[in-house]
Amino acid sequence: MRIEHGFLPGIIAPGPLNWTPKKATSLRAWFDPHTIVQASGNVTSWTDRSSSGITLAQGTGSKQPLYDTGNPRNGWTGAKFDGVDDVLFGSAPSITGTSFTMATVLCFTAAEAGQGYAANVADDGFTCGYCFNTAASRAVTHVGQAPGLDGAATLNTEIWVETFDGATDHFYVNGAEQTLTPAPGAVVAPNASARISLGAFGSTNVSPAKIRIFEFALFNAVLSAADLASLHGYLKRKYAL
Repeated sequence: MRIEHGFLPGIIAPGPLNWTPKKATSLRAWFDPHTIVQASGNVTSWTDRSSSGITLAQGTGSKQPLYDTGNPRNGWTGAKFDGVDDVLFGSAPSITGTSFTMATVLCFTAAEAGQGYAANVADDGFTCGYCFNTAASRAVTHVGQAPGLDGAATLNTEIWVETFDGATDHFYVNGAEQTLTPAPGAVVAPNASARISLGAFGSTNVSPAKIRIFEFALFNAVLSAADLASLHGYLKRKYAL
């Protein structure tokens, strides 16, 4: 098999060692283990590391994910959502156009009986997000549209990245682009109140997911090839993937 610059074709090569999401000018929100706020073993909020100042929070104790110290990834502790009613929801609108890049480091902890929404930008009439559906497939969903499936879901810790330029989706797992069959339907124009939610769809925890999330980043543009490579490299090194 042909290898290009030390990497297999179709695999995004890692970028500079000093890169973080803050290096991308389109960064809208960034949540990593440094800024998880926990009390009595539950995640009460997750503070944004970008300049946007968005906070993900849950005021109801029974709906707060677990601060999962028993299952770290390369020394990093994430938030474990129970697939029943756990959800963290954004404090402010989170997207400004129809082009975006979304990145998550996640691990489903059990196969879903229905569809569980892992990470979303959602509210009244707009959504872009990841879900894990009945057929045990990774999926990318857009509001009112059939999900795009790649048919190869696992319970491993993985890096999921979606880019959308207003017309075409690209979906990557651990840096390798996946084929979505069928392709997800088109994103509708976002309304001004679309917010980030983790662990379920929207603030009312529709379709909650049995999932562990370590990191989430949202960019208000499709990242350049260089920044996309750097994003994957940064996450692979950090979580030893």
